[in-house]
Amino acid sequence: EQFYLFVDAFRFEMAKEYVLLLEKRGHKVELTHAFTALPTLTSTAKVKASPVAEEVNTTSEIKDFTPFFNSGKPVIISNFRAELENKGFQHSIKKGFEPAKSYWVEIGNIDTRGHDEQAEMLKRTDELFDEISEIIDTAIEAGIKEIKIVTDHGWLMLPGGLPSSKIVKDLTVARCGRCAYIKEGVKTELPQLPWEWNSSVYIAYAPGISFFRNNEEYAHGGISLQECIVPEIKIQVEKDELLNSKISSHKWVNLRCQIETENTPDGFLIDIRTKYNDEKTSIVLSTGKSISGNKCSLMVDDSAIDSAAFIVLTNERGKIIDKTNTTIGN
Repeated sequence: EQFYLFVDAFRFEMAKEYVLLLEKRGHKVELTHAFTALPTLTSTAKVKASPVAEEVNTTSEIKDFTPFFNSGKPVIISNFRAELENKGFQHSIKKGFEPAKSYWVEIGNIDTRGHDEQAEMLKRTDELFDEISEIIDTAIEAGIKEIKIVTDHGWLMLPGGLPSSKIVKDLTVARCGRCAYIKEGVKTELPQLPWEWNSSVYIAYAPGISFFRNNEEYAHGGISLQECIVPEIKIQVEKDELLNSKISSHKWVNLRCQIETENTPDGFLIDIRTKYNDEKTSIVLSTGKSISGNKCSLMVDDSAIDSAAFIVLTNERGKIIDKTNTTIGN
């Protein structure tokens, strides 16, 4: 069984920052790097990071930088999902996860927001991290033992706009902001490298950090290290996360919450937070949060009355084992 979590456009530096958060939460994490496919476009690179990469034809005809499977079908989303299913991978998470099955889960829209919002996208980093963490927590709660996070490409960001580089549109077959497929026989001084899915096809690249259009702050598709080096993150789930410990019930008596758990070792902790994966948002006034005999009682700040919150079960190191929604005082 394998569990892939594909995070779109997860640039290495951003992933490294996220790994620090995972380690702080007590996860056993391994961060390595890989070189993505060229050009660094989703249409070319996403499938390389997937478990169906070996099904792609390495003599593909180039069409908008999208390769073809050995079956002759283009690598578009419907065919990609069909190939995943053929390999035994589930790609829908509507019914939750099962430890005995393999999954390919896609999350995040860094790329879409980068193109739409440009440099403003960086303000959404915490939002993205929360989204990833929610999937990881859900998978662990379901009994998944190992999670591998992969991505398709990095990107460049320059507030105010990347420098522009000119290219004659009529001399290209296909063109993106950072790369172009030049018509056969056309001479160019632009650097050229083989396409990932057909080594006889050469792609030309905008030099340095330049862009084939003006006033763009966010871009990818080129050959800078920031675009080409991608993270691979492996999360190993430790035994204490597979104890089936869970929050079984809770009851509010004014501002005190009486909580009961199941299969939970003494010494595990209960917290009440407005943001489940951020211990800084705790609203608990009690000094003791330890579970004893599968029970714990906590007092919260009276300013939180009637507000929504999360009851969170963690191990001694603060790693989240289970969580549930609650309304303070109700």
